[in-house]
Amino acid sequence: MRVRGNRWASVPPPQPDELMSSWLHRLARANGRSDHTLCSMMFGAVPLLNRDLDLTMPVALLPVLSKWTGISEYRLSELLLTTIQGKVTGESRTGTVCRWVLPLGVYHRVRRHHGLQYCPQCLAEPIAYARKQWRYAFVTECLEHERPLFDRCPTCASPFMFHRMHPDRGQRWGCATCGEALNTPDASAGSKYLLRRQQARLVAAAGSGGARMNCRWVSSLTLFNGYRFLVHTLTSSRLKHLANTAIIDRDGTLRPSGTHTEFERMGVYLRRPIMLALATWMTDWPDRFLRDVRSSCSSRSVLIGDRRHIPFWIQEVLDTLPTAQPHRLTSQEVQSCARWLRAGGQAISFDGLCRALSLSTWERMLPANRVLLGEGVSGLD
Repeated sequence: MRVRGNRWASVPPPQPDELMSSWLHRLARANGRSDHTLCSMMFGAVPLLNRDLDLTMPVALLPVLSKWTGISEYRLSELLLTTIQGKVTGESRTGTVCRWVLPLGVYHRVRRHHGLQYCPQCLAEPIAYARKQWRYAFVTECLEHERPLFDRCPTCASPFMFHRMHPDRGQRWGCATCGEALNTPDASAGSKYLLRRQQARLVAAAGSGGARMNCRWVSSLTLFNGYRFLVHTLTSSRLKHLANTAIIDRDGTLRPSGTHTEFERMGVYLRRPIMLALATWMTDWPDRFLRDVRSSCSSRSVLIGDRRHIPFWIQEVLDTLPTAQPHRLTSQEVQSCARWLRAGGQAISFDGLCRALSLSTWERMLPANRVLLGEGVSGLD
């Protein structure tokens, strides 16, 4: 369906925050074509659907696309994920792996990773389209409908692949594997307010290039680099105690930690509790973070590890922590010290035991040490 040479008869306008792949899909549907046929007619033999076109689409194709649709090249460039480079990620090269962007794992035209999330209620709207936010690893909720996002078919667990849905197959927004409708509003519980507030802040920072942190203005890249450090502390195998302290599921059970899977390759059900833990820290930064660090007996050296470049707003908090691991008492140590104090005619008290054992203020605050010191005082009174 074409008129006036190389110009499509029906050109749906791009929607706010829409992905290039989503808009090309709607353009193909509006003109009765499949995505593959549409791209072949405009770009010839240039392969697009067998790669992550939202990240790797050559800018040289934008003038061609503009001629076919009458939409400016600048507006078309806003549909690509490369607009977040320099704001969310410092990577300037074009590639299929980008920090904070969910990978698709494209193999030919099939996607092996769950790199595109979706909201069933958004897909049920009259003008349904895929948002750029749905590709961000820090996004787990739909801010408009206040519902958690999905990243796979609820029936067969296949990735969301709308580009493989042919216009003659009936269901517009369905699973390309089993045909299950993905635009049926679910009855799941609403998302948490903390998650939505944090997500709205991060999405705004990704668009504006900056955000406020503790009454100071920081660049969005500095903000996201700091969040990346905090994500690492919750997923590192060396910091399992901190993760078990901070990551608590919606039903109150602890989430497994210490996984070696990259954050971007985690499913949304694993990323959600991590982002909720970060949102909890940020509501009272840095007090809540320091409290969890001290409760888990994590030192500054363990938190930093081999990382060389740490954003200043994280570094200034880490500088308040001791460099070495705190000493964890044993019941034998406490009992021996209490007997020694009694033999010397000294009063057995909490402060007396702490002084005799040369405990630092941090070591006195450890819950396990406080329990043993209390038992030492009451056991020999």
